[in-house]
Amino acid sequence: MCLGKSGMIYGQSSVVEESAIEASPGLADWLIRQNVSLAFSTYRTGKLIAVGVDAAGECSISNAQFDCVTGIAFDSRGLYVATLNQIWQLVDVSGVDESMNDFDCYYAPFAGRYTGDLGIRDVAVDGDGLSVFISSRFNCLATTSEQFHFKPLWMPEFINRLVGQDRCHLNGLAIVEGKPRYVTACSQTNYFNGWRKCRGDGGVVIDIETDEIVARSLSMPHSPRWYRGRLWLLNAGSGSFGFVDPRTYRFEHVAFCPGFARGLAFSGDYAIVGLSQSRHDPTFEGLPLKERLKEFNASILRGLMVIDLRTGEPVEYLWANDPIEEIFDVVVLPGIKRPCVSGLCHGTQTIRICPEPL
Repeated sequence: MCLGKSGMIYGQSSVVEESAIEASPGLADWLIRQNVSLAFSTYRTGKLIAVGVDAAGECSISNAQFDCVTGIAFDSRGLYVATLNQIWQLVDVSGVDESMNDFDCYYAPFAGRYTGDLGIRDVAVDGDGLSVFISSRFNCLATTSEQFHFKPLWMPEFINRLVGQDRCHLNGLAIVEGKPRYVTACSQTNYFNGWRKCRGDGGVVIDIETDEIVARSLSMPHSPRWYRGRLWLLNAGSGSFGFVDPRTYRFEHVAFCPGFARGLAFSGDYAIVGLSQSRHDPTFEGLPLKERLKEFNASILRGLMVIDLRTGEPVEYLWANDPIEEIFDVVVLPGIKRPCVSGLCHGTQTIRICPEPL
């Protein structure tokens, strides 16, 4: 699927074909200069979407269908995709399928771990190759288990027991030197749905090694990431991208994000931020974002925004339209020019079977 001269991407899959995705004029050149491609998840519409550049130098898109895609991670072994009830590993099988020669890599489902509905949010791979993730439903950092649906690794001190109730909306995870280190939560409440009353300014960042609160008074913080010696994150409820100052424990604003910001990745001097449309439910009502949009005379955008870290200015965009309303996560695929992704059997899409060569 290619981005034509009109700037619109059309695809074979029903969701992308009906929605059309529009890229800013310079996005393809930016991907080429950075020598990267991107993959992002669309949460409730269940899409994993990969964006690269074709032989003509235009943006191309590949998309795969899963059930409610949330966190995604990438390492040398492939893509890791969190869905409603499973964590999938997608591996590159392009070397055994000549029909995919137009793509650098072809990521197809290889292994899945059934977790049940844990409310998995951010997912990552630690330095030992272990899949770790945040369970908002059980208020914990966890990993997969050989005998059980999951293995809890850590809980906030203010949560008094392991229980299947989303009490603080734990959601984000940052890996530092191969180990889980920082998490984000929307509150410090210890009762079911307590975080919903604290969405405006109850959010915190926690150092899981010390259980110390390293930033507070945030509005629905998401997507903490450690990059170039700094802890970056999205203060989603106020539409702000920035970092935590280690001296003052304050969140330092870098750029305004015209949407509910969730999903964060980096390439060189740039950050890639996911933007979502606010849902028409109480979760998104009364957030500072609404007033910030008025302040900047801006409308809500959904898709991806590339921000120059040196200036705080947006430089490129990828806009998504109906029915895609939310972006959950985004990852950079370094050294890959044009990736292709495959998901589960859904509608006209099926998993390609790739045997090991004899």
